[in-house]
Amino acid sequence: MTEIEQIKQKVSILDLATKFGAEPNKNGKCKYNPLREESTCSLKLYIDTNTYADFGDTGGSVIDFYMKAANKDLSTTINDLKDLANIQIDKYIPKQIKKDKNKMTLEAVDRAFNSAYFKPLDFKEHKEHIKTVTPVYLLDEAHKDDLSYFKEISRWSKDFNTSLFKLPNHKKQYYTFKYRYMFNEEHNKLTKWHSLENSKSAYLYCRLTDINKTTLIVEGARDFINAFLLGFDVVSLYSKNYKFSVEDYLLLKDRKCIFMDDAGETVLNEIYEKADCKEKIYFNHSKMGCEECKDLSDYLYHFKSKKEFLDKFNEVTKDNGTWQDGVNNKFHISVDFLQNAPKIESLTDNFIYKNTATILHSKPGAGKSSLVLALIRDYLLNNKVDSVIYFDGDNPLSVIKDRVISLKNEFGDKILYYANVTAGREAMEAEMDRLCLFKGQGRNTLIIIDTLRKFVTGSLNNDSDVAPIMNRICNLRDSFGATLIGVHHSNKGLDDDGKPQFQGSQKISGDTDATWGLTREGDKMKILQDKVRFGDMFEVIEAKVDIKTHTILEFDGKYMSDLLDEDEMKEIKFVDIEDCDFIGFLKGKEKITISEVQKHFNLHRTKGDRDMVYNYIKKHNNIETYKVGKGWYCKLIGKEPQITTYDYDSVEMPEMF
Repeated sequence: MTEIEQIKQKVSILDLATKFGAEPNKNGKCKYNPLREESTCSLKLYIDTNTYADFGDTGGSVIDFYMKAANKDLSTTINDLKDLANIQIDKYIPKQIKKDKNKMTLEAVDRAFNSAYFKPLDFKEHKEHIKTVTPVYLLDEAHKDDLSYFKEISRWSKDFNTSLFKLPNHKKQYYTFKYRYMFNEEHNKLTKWHSLENSKSAYLYCRLTDINKTTLIVEGARDFINAFLLGFDVVSLYSKNYKFSVEDYLLLKDRKCIFMDDAGETVLNEIYEKADCKEKIYFNHSKMGCEECKDLSDYLYHFKSKKEFLDKFNEVTKDNGTWQDGVNNKFHISVDFLQNAPKIESLTDNFIYKNTATILHSKPGAGKSSLVLALIRDYLLNNKVDSVIYFDGDNPLSVIKDRVISLKNEFGDKILYYANVTAGREAMEAEMDRLCLFKGQGRNTLIIIDTLRKFVTGSLNNDSDVAPIMNRICNLRDSFGATLIGVHHSNKGLDDDGKPQFQGSQKISGDTDATWGLTREGDKMKILQDKVRFGDMFEVIEAKVDIKTHTILEFDGKYMSDLLDEDEMKEIKFVDIEDCDFIGFLKGKEKITISEVQKHFNLHRTKGDRDMVYNYIKKHNNIETYKVGKGWYCKLIGKEPQITTYDYDSVEMPEMF
């Protein structure tokens, strides 16, 4: 085994990244990227392969990581990591180092560019092709210096029947060049902007002078070419994933900069905010009067001359204008749009509403699927929905047969049932995405996703792992227009109030409209509200379902006022906890439960009132909360503050019911 292989086995990528301050979690996602500057860390460690990926840049082994993080050469890196891993072998003597296949040296690019394979671009002979790069009038009207520069970086490939361009960085170094089009023999078609083999740029394309202080910031090589032909100094991102470095920002200092993002994108937003320029203007596409145009090059084809284009461009960029100038009337909500929008309809009063996404969670076996199947039968039987699409990633075929065969016999093709055992997860997700293409056609469709866990790669507690399925649920609701019910298993048990505790990323409850927890005793179940965004919803629902016939036998919803008898209602004084003698109540007590606090101050046993207690505690450093078993407690710590008392009888309380 070579020394390099030993290092890759013995040095942990997790330990190495931690030494450089990456702060990785157990899944390898890092809070800080020691390899480069970026606002949001994109460094991910893979413990099983002992490698890393720096999305938007590079990846590799522990050796690659150390070379970049410590800024050391290969020889030094090998010796440092040998010491770290305590590998006892001879001092490493570097062999002939192969050049990075993703990069070409300056000499290699220059040699290829000036080779016999390419010849100067002939404006007459190659006129039709040049039209794909820039309008011909621009070459006719360009300043001689700009035209000379264009010729300097241009060549023609007879074999590929295309132009190619050598692209510089701000130091006027050329590390790469690109074709406008290249014939792809494998797919029998021309490929747009095909990079020269074995070349990759990781820098800005720049043409900056000391004469012209107005700099145009764009994206892509074609916009770069057109910008300098127009007479601008130009800085171009080689791709929209490029992140500005400190050195890049220095290029813009003391200049007037115009940031021209592709229409509809926000690639340059962050750069615009951080740039320290003499003057900066964000290009306002809505003022150009060409809605179908996306970027600088597109606009040029809509004008007859360089002067005509620049007159309009200068008018648009004379200042930033006002925020109203950028309003796109196609996207904002108008009164007409709202008047034509569908009304809120309930499928089950105060529980499930049309065109919303609801999550039902509990321990396995609490009755979620039984309730869902009973709701399906009720909605189809009473024509509340026209069709049901069930995505089942959880159950084996035997269970599906037992549950669904009677519904399929009764309603036939009104129920489309996809299962992991036949379709597979990828096919089900592809079908979800396909449905989203049919805008608004799912208004009378109910979609069930059972269970969320089966559609998540990674951890249910991780926002980024949960995001794909939650995005699909939101798109099915907003684009397709369907009603969604998601089934979610949670094993956290009950809280102090007897409610099922939600388990998983807050993105699940945050992206949906309602979340309910289920408990079951015998043949009866309780459905308890966690959160809702709309309507006058029940706090608790007591239900009974016949699991053989999928029939709802009992359904009794209650509001908080229904849960208290008349005498209890009379005794309650609805107060703001901020006005309570909270400190005085805790004084002298070793510990007290949150439920006892709520009871003492006549607060409801609801999430809202419980959150009010927690929020009050957070504001006071002298109150500590801690957990024992399943219960939460609080107590006074440190020096007792001065207590302000209130005469509650003199405080006018709002009516709640």
